[in-house]
Amino acid sequence: MTPTLKSIHIEGFKKFKHFDMTFNQKVNILVGENEAGKTTILDAIKLVMNQTYRFTDKSYLEDLFNKDLVKQFKGNPQKENLPMIRIDLEFSLDEKEKGSERFWGEHNASEKASYGISFQCRFDEESWGNTIDFSQMQDVPYEFYVLEWKNFSGTPYNPVVKPLHFLALDTSKLDRNSSFNHYNRTILHSAYEEKELLNKKHQFRSAVVQAFEDAEWDSTGANRRFGIDSKKLVLENLISILDDGVSLENHGSGMENLIKTQISLERANNIDVVLLEEPENHLSFVNLQKMIDTICQRQENTQLIIATHSSMVATRLDLRNVLWITENQAKSLREIKEDDAKFFIKLARNSFLQMLLAPKVILVEGITEYLLLPEFYQQQYGHSLQQDNIVVISCEGVSYPRYLAIAEAADKCVAVVTDNDADKENSRDKLEKINDKNKLYEQSNKRYRIFTAQDKDQTTWEICLYRTGNNKSVLNDLINESRRKPIQDEEDYRKYFKNAKSEFAYRILSKDLIAKNVLTAPDYIKEAFEWVRD
Repeated sequence: MTPTLKSIHIEGFKKFKHFDMTFNQKVNILVGENEAGKTTILDAIKLVMNQTYRFTDKSYLEDLFNKDLVKQFKGNPQKENLPMIRIDLEFSLDEKEKGSERFWGEHNASEKASYGISFQCRFDEESWGNTIDFSQMQDVPYEFYVLEWKNFSGTPYNPVVKPLHFLALDTSKLDRNSSFNHYNRTILHSAYEEKELLNKKHQFRSAVVQAFEDAEWDSTGANRRFGIDSKKLVLENLISILDDGVSLENHGSGMENLIKTQISLERANNIDVVLLEEPENHLSFVNLQKMIDTICQRQENTQLIIATHSSMVATRLDLRNVLWITENQAKSLREIKEDDAKFFIKLARNSFLQMLLAPKVILVEGITEYLLLPEFYQQQYGHSLQQDNIVVISCEGVSYPRYLAIAEAADKCVAVVTDNDADKENSRDKLEKINDKNKLYEQSNKRYRIFTAQDKDQTTWEICLYRTGNNKSVLNDLINESRRKPIQDEEDYRKYFKNAKSEFAYRILSKDLIAKNVLTAPDYIKEAFEWVRD
């Protein structure tokens, strides 16, 4: 049985007052808005496993406590209002594995026996409980806090004896020296058994001392000479990893991230859990695809926890592995059907995260609706879609049910703006069956709705736009500006529009025809705006 992270419980740490999350056994993709808490979760794991902040000045604790709890204490400075931090990290371990028993016990917030490590940062009641008048305090007395790491058995946690091999890769930070040192050390220790590594370190130290002596250095005076301070010969501080003869430190940031990920996931490296923060940073589209392929071909015994802002990362690694961090909780998408998940795996460029994170969504057919609907919304309400937390997403008609599968799982409000032409009939029928099945046409439960022209002859968006109000003459004039042969009828308009959709939309925008109220939106577009807005 491969050791893995099973769950995490957080109290009073940074973003979270209370937070619980269960990890997937293999792949975990953490997504969410900025400041949702993705990085906080990774920091919490590292804090427990690596005993981060153990030897730092207590003043640093101010950055770790939940701000609301600190504010609460300052508003009413009493002992019972003192903020505290607790992080319980639960593992899945093999009970037959040597040393696993030290992590087994009930010393955790749930008081249920399991494997794990608990971290607490609390006021040192035993030492200072009766010596401080809290009512006179204007700030949290961080100097009087104690930091404790204990196994669930109640014994002190020693990071030298970890329950699993753990590596964190953070591509978002610029402190490359400390990052490389920690990375190189972790890879070194994962590549060799302890006894073999000790032998190599001894050989290295002896060889350096001998090489120095063989150089025959001059004396510096009576009874004085140059020598080697063997305490400074720390192999981990000197070692680097070379790729094609070039050290990782000397590669560009993008290639550095790619190579470090590849090395971390190679079968030869005995690493149980890998944390990846924003792996898409500094990578081109092609190299990001290479990194995702590397992750997909990872060793089966490695658990991955990835925080990302990339739709491609989230979907290529199977969106059923997504843990959506929102409103201080983690929502899993594992119930999404396999067929829908596979669709997004194949769709490299998609708007999955836009769909998931936006409060309200309008799904449209193509580029002209995508470009013009925001302008029509501004015309109708006097402010932008963004101000009403609405996002427009362009997708092919056949993919509407795929996006709505995400909407259903995430409980999203979605307006689908679609054509009523014959080739979309099957897609619409499928959507209507989904709606009927979930009783979403009942007003009280409706979460998404399809909007299309009521006139069956107005089969497409461009025809609806052409036949609305005085749009016909405005659009004809716009097209005729660049044509030797003037538009004669609607058929000419269709042919022109079919071959110049993007250019046509751009010309409408560049002439400010919507902003000047010269063009009018079709009625079903206005209805979609009103419905999704309310």
